[in-house]
Amino acid sequence: MSVSVEHFQKICSIILPAVILMFALMLNLTVMPITSSFKVIIPFVFIVSFYWSIYRPDIIPLWSIFMFGIVLDLLSGLPLGLNAFSLMAVCWVIRDQRAVLITQPFLMIWLLFIMFCAIEAVIKWFLFGLAGFNWGDLMAALPDVMFGVFVYPLISIFLHFVTKLCFGTDGY
Repeated sequence: MSVSVEHFQKICSIILPAVILMFALMLNLTVMPITSSFKVIIPFVFIVSFYWSIYRPDIIPLWSIFMFGIVLDLLSGLPLGLNAFSLMAVCWVIRDQRAVLITQPFLMIWLLFIMFCAIEAVIKWFLFGLAGFNWGDLMAALPDVMFGVFVYPLISIFLHFVTKLCFGTDGY
């Protein structure tokens, strides 16, 4: 490996995860109108955190996931720590089982994503209700989870190629 490739990979390992997470954070703050009365917020930060927690946890440490969760809470007006806690909880479990997950085919990872995306929505619903002692309709989170499930394959393909380009490996 030449010096220039090593230098490029080092720069990528420092800057690229933060840039991609920052872009995901901006997209996460965007309410996407499907119709005039139906709006969706796709969990982009969760998707990126989930993917990299399995395939490259070394480039996105837990403290950075926590910080992006806090920033997301501050910018979205949610109770402070809501996204930070739910992201940390899910990513911690995923990283704990990484040795098993990394050997699984994409379909199994996608099914696992569906499960964890739903779990994260329930955690956020519960904590939001706990903060105000008013639990809203849990089904209101279903469209966000469904759209997250549909865009996960596209984002995982993008992250796969970015990771391969910058690190020469996809984590396998």
